[in-house]
Amino acid sequence: LQERGKGVMRSLINHEEVLTGIEEAFARGRGARRVAVFGSHATLAEAVALHSAAEVLVGPHGAGVSHVLWMRPDRCHVIEIHPHSGNGHYFGKHKANLCHAITALAAGCGYTPVIADNGNENIPFRAPLPQVLAALRAVIQPPPDAALPPASTNSTA
Repeated sequence: LQERGKGVMRSLINHEEVLTGIEEAFARGRGARRVAVFGSHATLAEAVALHSAAEVLVGPHGAGVSHVLWMRPDRCHVIEIHPHSGNGHYFGKHKANLCHAITALAAGCGYTPVIADNGNENIPFRAPLPQVLAALRAVIQPPPDAALPPASTNSTA
């Protein structure tokens, strides 16, 4: 999970909530996945090591998503979280900057955009956790005993 820093433009107001949600869904139990946070103060060697071992890169639109270049083309996917309105170059209804989509696809990776219902390119915004988790579930399966929403308890007996 990419972290842009607190209060930085296009940073996630709810970064900790997103991290906890991903950890609960994918990093616990049998078959768990490692969840790592990558900040902007790492060295190039640290960036290459972390991203070359990653299967999925999740983060808000920003330069950190360009680390997709270090990921293995045979098993990589980018889930990029965009603010509701614009982030630089403008494409489509939400004016999303798709430069990282182009990079991910050219590098042989999959790409899924997630558009938030708030924010713009100049301010921090809140990531839509249900959509982020749905995008992750479409790419990787959570461990069988990971925390899932409770099943309905309606009985017809």
